[in-house]
Amino acid sequence: MDNDSAAPESAGKRERNYAATVEEIKTVALSEIRKVGPERMAMRAIGRAIGMTPSGLYRYFASRQDLLTALRLDIYRDLDAILGYREDEGDPLSRRWMGMAQRFRSWALEHPGEFRLLLSGEARDGRGTEEAVEILTRAQEVPRQIIQDAIRAGDLVSPVPDADKYAGEGFNALPDVGVIMSLAVLGYVQLESQGYVERVIGDPKDVFEVYLATVMRNSGFTLR
Repeated sequence: MDNDSAAPESAGKRERNYAATVEEIKTVALSEIRKVGPERMAMRAIGRAIGMTPSGLYRYFASRQDLLTALRLDIYRDLDAILGYREDEGDPLSRRWMGMAQRFRSWALEHPGEFRLLLSGEARDGRGTEEAVEILTRAQEVPRQIIQDAIRAGDLVSPVPDADKYAGEGFNALPDVGVIMSLAVLGYVQLESQGYVERVIGDPKDVFEVYLATVMRNSGFTLR
């Protein structure tokens, strides 16, 4: 093998090793968040867990805030995939909203570190980055469209007076429907993630389905 062909191969290996180390750092950071919370996540503890000096760690993330920003962007991409799911477009609108809520619940329970960061002040601090705003704006497109279509189809009759005039604006214009249903789901999943639902009620999955249907009916959704 000549030197010309060896150089790109060596560079490619370095890039793969770098990317693998970045992912390892993020995985350990999320583990720390699960244990101590986002506010107390420490770079020194992360470096110690993976056998890296603080100076070595900062070659991958220039600061603690840079690491949190990377984690937040990963979370927002996950949310974009959950909320932007389109393969159920032929299903009844109420079923599509239910499916979206169920996918979010599954993600939150399977990714407790990410979910804890999402709910924290540390997550809110990073929303202003251009990429984050772009991802979150895109993530709202499908939920907003479901609300708009449900209003037009008569499947969603909001308790808000003159709700039909908001049909062109959907999710953002109907806090009593889109936002409140979303907050209801978020609150339930937060309690479930802390073990409260199972201790008090029983099988969280069965309870969630009943809870979600009740919230939707009370918000004016016709379930189909």
